[in-house]
Order: sequence, then structure tokens, then C-alpha cells
Amino acid sequence: MTEKEPGNNAYLYCLDEVTGGRVYYRVFAAWTGWEKHRREKRKPTQIIEENAIKVLRLLGNPCLEVNHPRDLAKWVRSGGWMVAPSAIVQQCLVPLLKTCTCVKSPMGLFWDERLGDGRARRRPTKQVRALVLLRDGHRCVLCGANADPNDKLTMDHVIPHSKGGDSTGDNLVTLCERHNNNLGNSDHSYLFRLAGLHHGWDRSLLKVKPTIEDADRAAMISNNVMVSSCLLRKIDAFKSA
Repeated sequence: MTEKEPGNNAYLYCLDEVTGGRVYYRVFAAWTGWEKHRREKRKPTQIIEENAIKVLRLLGNPCLEVNHPRDLAKWVRSGGWMVAPSAIVQQCLVPLLKTCTCVKSPMGLFWDERLGDGRARRRPTKQVRALVLLRDGHRCVLCGANADPNDKLTMDHVIPHSKGGDSTGDNLVTLCERHNNNLGNSDHSYLFRLAGLHHGWDRSLLKVKPTIEDADRAAMISNNVMVSSCLLRKIDAFKSA
């Protein structure tokens, strides 16, 4: 068993999926700098093991405690959250310690822009635009203007694209051209509520009936989680599981 050190002594990961020769995972990560278009650089960061386990369990999420490299095989088979001492991660999961350039989702998560899921796209696709218009009733969510010739409807990024906001239905609302121009390039999170969109934290984190305190805990984790992937063949612990 690895001897535990005081202070920040572990890494927190969640295994989402192993498919197509790739491992998709989430990891508690810290800001390390800016890239172009206000993308954030994020790198896995060490946390206090006991605190992470306590918070996840309060949210109803089981968390595997890894105390030996062979425990990683159980994590690979079962997935979900796990916390492992820094020494084990630095020995067995080096490819999962990479720094990534990220865009921020409305759920607060930071997505590795190399995942190629369209989050870095500036303009929404025709399909996304049609779905957002349908959801918002073909009306501006602020004033109710519809699509008559004098009220052109537009798509607005609630989290601006220049600040890492994606061009998916989770981050787009319908606004008339006048309101879109008046709002400018700022973060207007109240638009999420007007459009009936959940935001601020990843709902998959919360497995219990939510309270204000639980939502705050979930937001704290979401706002520090990076989502990325890695080739399966690069991780010995996965190949031997």
C-alpha cells in the first residue's frame, strides 16, 4: 500500500468510456494559462484525497480508492470515479496527465478541443439552429419577437465563443437582432433560465435529491473538471485489465 502524504496527495479521475481504441475520461484540472480565442490551458492537478471522496459521496457518487497499481484494473472494468495517490498516477497513468487546450461548456466542464465534437465551431450548424428555434418557439427569449420580416431572429452564444463557449444547443438561445446587438460580447447567464436550459454544473455528478448545498458542491467540481481522451494502447494499466 502506498504511504499517504499530507496535503494535496492524489488525483481525481472519472472513466466515462473505453471505445474505438480510445479512453474517454474526466479529471480534476487547474488553469495553467491562455491560448488563442481565450481558450484555457488546463492540466490535471493534485487534490486532497479525503476531501474529494467526502464530496463525491455526499453527492451520491461512489468513488474507488486506489491504493495499489493492481487496483486500477478494477477501475478499468467498472468505470466511474476513482482517486489515486500521486505516485501511482505518475507511474501508471502518465498519458492521462497531459495539458489540454479547452473550451468551456454551459455545464462548467472544460472540454479538450481536440475531441472534435464541434464545440469549437463558431457558427451553429443548420440542424442545431433549427432545434434551438423549435425549442424557443421561434421567438426571442427576451422580448417574444417572432420571425416577421422586421424582426430577424439570430442565434446568441450565452457563453461567448470568444470566451470558449460552444455552438451547441446547450449554449445557444434565440434572440432578435436588436437584443443580440445590444447585449454585446458578454456572459449573460440569465438567458439559460429564460430558455429553460440547465447550466452551471454537470447533472451526472448529482445522484441524490439536490439541495442548494449539493448544487454548490457539484458546481465546484464541474468548474474544475477537464474532459479529454487518450489512445488505449498508450496506457499499460488498461491493456492488462
